[in-house]
Amino acid sequence: MVKEVRTSIAQQVTVWCLSVCFHSLLTYGYHITLDIFKWSLNLLLVTFPSKIIAMSDEIFTDRHVRLTAHDVAQLEKQNSRLVDGFKAEMLERNAQKNWDLFYKRNETRFFKDRHWTTREFAELIGHTDERRTLLEIGCGVGNLVYPLVEEGMNFYFYACDFSPRAVTLFKEHPSYDPDRMCAFQTDVTKEELTDHIKANSVDVVTLVFVLSAIHPEKFETVLRNVKNVLKPGGIVLLRDYGLNDMAQIRFKPGHKIAENLYMRQDGTR
Repeated sequence: MVKEVRTSIAQQVTVWCLSVCFHSLLTYGYHITLDIFKWSLNLLLVTFPSKIIAMSDEIFTDRHVRLTAHDVAQLEKQNSRLVDGFKAEMLERNAQKNWDLFYKRNETRFFKDRHWTTREFAELIGHTDERRTLLEIGCGVGNLVYPLVEEGMNFYFYACDFSPRAVTLFKEHPSYDPDRMCAFQTDVTKEELTDHIKANSVDVVTLVFVLSAIHPEKFETVLRNVKNVLKPGGIVLLRDYGLNDMAQIRFKPGHKIAENLYMRQDGTR
């Protein structure tokens, strides 16, 4: 796991470094940015001070992804017809509308409940009877929060999503309990989380398949937003798609917005 490294570098430098690493990770690949990405995560956890638990060590690797000739051809085809600038701008403007339409069509049927979270992130399992606070960014309809409730995890939950319809569906879940959870709509790339949550009050923040839906230019804003609500010693849990995985390779021409940024058929990213 990410280890603590002592340093006195200013917080703003740390946020900038991590933002650059996220952008570099998406642009050039994890085999290039491995060392500086690990270094920035370590730097971040001390200067905030907070912990970033990103992935286990075996996931951080400098091995190159082995692409077949077919994979390479598919990636090259994507460059033959890119999303034009006007459409890319409209996708950015209509991002909330597109996610709202997604949840209107699919309601609670699309994503499966994430029963794997306590297995992948042991940090979710408390070792005392003290109630902790968890914020899920990109909560959708509750596929992460409600399995934790079922497992008896002792959290007060904050849950937010870009889509108002998703938040409504979250609140309609039979296990929604206003005494131990609060769901709200927000855009973490523009709006302050501290408008809903007390500063420096959250123990755990989850970003599961969230950053891949956000333009890399906005990563720094999102990270600053997260930092503002984390307690000293708080934890950020990250999970997302991998560079050149099948989810990326299977995109057809006409879906690539920018390097490692794609649109789906329904306009979501």
